[in-house]
Amino acid sequence: ELSDKVEELDRANSDLRNVFVSTRIATVFLDQNLVIRSFTPSASELFSIIPTDAGRPLTDLATKLDYPELQTDIRKVLDTGTLMERRVCASGVDPLYYIARITPYYDMAGKISGVVATFVDISGLTRSEEYVRELHADRLRSMAEMATGLAHELNQPLSAIATYLKAIRRLLQLPLEERPASIDEALDRATDQIMRAGRIIRHLREFVADGEPNMTHESLHNLIREVFELTIGGVKDAKIQMVLALNANKDGVLVDKVQIKQVLVNLILNASEAMAACQSREITIATSLVENEMIQIDVSDTGRGLSGLDQRDPFEPFLTTKERGLGVGLSISRLIVEAHYGKIWARPNSAGGAVFSFTLSLAAQDRACAAEAKATDSRN
Repeated sequence: ELSDKVEELDRANSDLRNVFVSTRIATVFLDQNLVIRSFTPSASELFSIIPTDAGRPLTDLATKLDYPELQTDIRKVLDTGTLMERRVCASGVDPLYYIARITPYYDMAGKISGVVATFVDISGLTRSEEYVRELHADRLRSMAEMATGLAHELNQPLSAIATYLKAIRRLLQLPLEERPASIDEALDRATDQIMRAGRIIRHLREFVADGEPNMTHESLHNLIREVFELTIGGVKDAKIQMVLALNANKDGVLVDKVQIKQVLVNLILNASEAMAACQSREITIATSLVENEMIQIDVSDTGRGLSGLDQRDPFEPFLTTKERGLGVGLSISRLIVEAHYGKIWARPNSAGGAVFSFTLSLAAQDRACAAEAKATDSRN
């Protein structure tokens, strides 16, 4: 029986050692004097610990962590028994981020005999948070560039509404038989302009909304038309002609519509800026069905082309040809498109300028319809 107990204890110790070796969480066990009792292999990278360092004070070792409060926090845990948690960074070419958690270690009598310090790598989460912040910041930057155009675009329906209301007032002052036009017709036109202004404001509110991704079944052509309404004012002010060539006969997609609008707005604004010094200024947004049940969107311009990027990847983060640009718009656009299982690329425009294209998967229903239409065409 004693032999069985010893074997069981050996197995438990072996399991514990295997856990220590395999865990990717950096963990250090310290006694009340901050002397190292044991540690996991991941901790050796943060504190430059080697096996013979067991029994040495932690303060004797160099660390990559930017954590000057480490000793103070350990002392607080030893004195109070409360858990301490911080978000810390490890220096390097590519900085790593950790959640540092210090908890009390109790002996068999229930007294605090040391602490357990764990460091959980959250670098991936941190990069995701930075991406989300950049996504929203880039959307706000886009909105700042569209502000003038939006004010111009809203002014048109508001001016038209005022004109129609004045006309209705004049008509009401005339006898019924002398009225040259119908009041109902004027009211209908005023209502149309109110609805138009409301659509512009609604699209603007959706565009700047900062929420969780919301995948819904959408008409891609309707999304393009909504972005057209958002950007047409600024495009007109820059004396740019914008053409829609929505030729795809199926356009149902499952997307986060705010994110796809962000991609379209980025491409349109980039195209507008690329044509600032050009005599010919035209943006064309075209759609077409391509293989593998995808829909392709092409945003072409007649601007300076891709030469300003010196043949480098235009979607590389922080690469920009703008004087005040951050170089994140196209990078974020690629992340959005790839998150929707599509791809995005750029090529020279045969008419001069550049063409930025991206693909999206058709929604299941439209994929079936497109496949059926393709089979019918092949039979014919």
